Amino acid sequence: MREATVTALHSKWERVLLALAGTDAGRRMTARFAARRGADAWAARTLEATLQTGAEVTAPTCGALGTFAEARRRGLRTVLMHDLPMLRPMHADLDRAALVHPRCAFLRRYRAPASMVARQEAEYVLADVIHVRGHFAREQLMARGIPAARLRALPSPEGPMPTRRAGNGQNMHRVMLLAGLATARNGTMELRAALAAQPRWTAVVRAGEGLDPPDLLAHPRIRVATRAEIERLDGIDVVVAPSWCESHAPEVARAAWLGVPVVATHRAAGFIDLAVAGVEIAPGDAAGLAAALDMLGRRAA
Repeated sequence: MREATVTALHSKWERVLLALAGTDAGRRMTARFAARRGADAWAARTLEATLQTGAEVTAPTCGALGTFAEARRRGLRTVLMHDLPMLRPMHADLDRAALVHPRCAFLRRYRAPASMVARQEAEYVLADVIHVRGHFAREQLMARGIPAARLRALPSPEGPMPTRRAGNGQNMHRVMLLAGLATARNGTMELRAALAAQPRWTAVVRAGEGLDPPDLLAHPRIRVATRAEIERLDGIDVVVAPSWCESHAPEVARAAWLGVPVVATHRAAGFIDLAVAGVEIAPGDAAGLAAALDMLGRRAA
């Protein structure tokens, strides 16, 4: 079996099960885990003995355990594509957010099973190289004893960036885009609190399954973002990502690429250097978000 066949199998099974799962986040995660476990089991059983020592086997996180165990038995190099959040830190972050915002039901809605957390962490031991999506995951893995030499940046799926039209320039009213879906885990509560302190700002968001709080769009200065605002950041002055847990919203990387300031938590910044691209805030820090908006607004005036 060639490396491409292993990774393609995971992708094919996952697309099918995700389509059947619909839009519910819990069902989608259950489907994703099932697809990865199934593809992993099949690949481990059918890994060809004809692969020479020194060949490379690549698999995604939560779908690599059996394949890697067999690959290592055969003396093959193993490469883990860590394209999902680290489950144990994510659970802890969601629990912490749920304590701060007890009325946000979606913060308590789904946790991966303990068996999947253990599977993910066992894969770290079997991986010769781990590709991660950001500084946060890299630091978490190093804290677990994974040497930096085994860690690489996961290639970005983004293609060439579209041409962006200018933001609001000298207008008194400014527009920020919330990165990711408009959920409490992505910082909607902090966004709303920051708007109360910054009356010259409007927020645009991506609404979808898990909108939390449910009355978010009733706020007079929060509306659904247009496609141009999301995909090209047309008219957007700042992209904000006050996420409580590890996240990788494409709007963050897009903003850095296009030169739009980013205000984000370390967990949401990927590999972006916020000291250069914008401002870093702590999870749950609505006052810090408001202060960053005030500073960026004054700087642009």
